[in-house]
Amino acid sequence: MRRYWSSFIAAVDDVPSSEWLTAALLLLVTAVPAHADDPWENAVTVLQTAFTGTIARGLSLVAIVVGGLMFAFGEGLHLSRFTGRELLMFAFFPLGVCAGMVVGWWREGLGGGITVASLVAFYLLERFLSGSFPRGFAFAVLAVPGILFLLCGLWTRSTAARRTGGKSK
Repeated sequence: MRRYWSSFIAAVDDVPSSEWLTAALLLLVTAVPAHADDPWENAVTVLQTAFTGTIARGLSLVAIVVGGLMFAFGEGLHLSRFTGRELLMFAFFPLGVCAGMVVGWWREGLGGGITVASLVAFYLLERFLSGSFPRGFAFAVLAVPGILFLLCGLWTRSTAARRTGGKSK
């Protein structure tokens, strides 16, 4: 069993983070529910939204605290020593990602959108400035609550549109 997990972890570490980001975005696009008139669909959607929102809120607290501690103690966070490039990157990750999670507590779709947009901007800026994407998958993992907020917002919006006959708020 131990050999299986070590080979699995080695295989996951070999996958470039850009492929992880692409896979996460494809999952996000395909996870949006289709419109149907099934009476059970409404109940499932309500449960999906309730669980997704609750899980996203709990995970966002964990991600903000863990991410903050990682930067404060692991990186020796000294904003006065940051270069302009580092400050720009810091604005997108972790500040933009965390700001999106905080907004997601009140407006799931907007907060999730801010989180995902900040993460994508961080990856693209790193690619533009250094010529490669950030290594590892910790950046994307810390943004998972934002992706859940975005899904919750999309599900809520599609449910509201179905109830009003296609007219959203």
